[in-house]
Amino acid sequence: IDVSAIVREYVSKWYWFAISVVVCVALGWLATKVIKPKYAVNANVLISQDEKGGMASLGSIGDLFGSKASVDDEIFVISSHSVYRDVVKDLATNKIHKVKMGFLNNVFAYPEFPVDVIAAPGIIDTLRTTIVFKVKIDEKGLASVKAKAKGKVVGEIEDCSLPVSVATKYGDFVVNTTPSFPTGEEVATDISILGYDAAAELLNKDVDANIGSKRSNSIRLGIATVNTDYGKDVLNEIIKKYNERGIAEKNLEGEKTARFIDDRLA
Repeated sequence: IDVSAIVREYVSKWYWFAISVVVCVALGWLATKVIKPKYAVNANVLISQDEKGGMASLGSIGDLFGSKASVDDEIFVISSHSVYRDVVKDLATNKIHKVKMGFLNNVFAYPEFPVDVIAAPGIIDTLRTTIVFKVKIDEKGLASVKAKAKGKVVGEIEDCSLPVSVATKYGDFVVNTTPSFPTGEEVATDISILGYDAAAELLNKDVDANIGSKRSNSIRLGIATVNTDYGKDVLNEIIKKYNERGIAEKNLEGEKTARFIDDRLA
């Protein structure tokens, strides 16, 4: 093997190595700006078992095989559309705030954001499409607002002071600053607004609910997100709504039982 000949061949093409290094470094820098790391946020929910009949009456045999059927049922409840819809409504996660922090650097802002969009009552309940509000505010506080839906401009206002009302064919929306707004600075943000039902469907895709293990009566909830505060709030709110539903069902069962006993006594 003529090593010197091979080296000369590579050296003669030195510019390809130089170009590839520059291109790869540029792509790596671009990836760090565009692709945001996602973090896994998890929570566990212990399902209490009613000690009456079924596998529970078999003692250790029930413990050996677990109560998978009951946990499966509770997974359907905790990941139901109605639970996710209540979570979306209480946390306002149907609004997605992305603040531009520089070239190709869009940050998912939660729970604080500089600008908010408030819809008239009833609009979000019936909204069937996503409306994106592109808001730019200069140092003087003058804002330009452009609302887009299905790739078309549905509302636009130039050089106005906030708050301002933007009229669209879907209804009127008020754009206003929040306490987190940096006064005297330029702000560029995109605010996507979805209906409660559409946002609940997206949440159902993002949240993973499954059995913790074969022998446990627990549900494992997980979500991958670029914002850990968002992930923790979502999972905690899901558990809260699930518990509230369970308490309401127990209270209703108790009321029916008490009513039945009162009728029998009478």
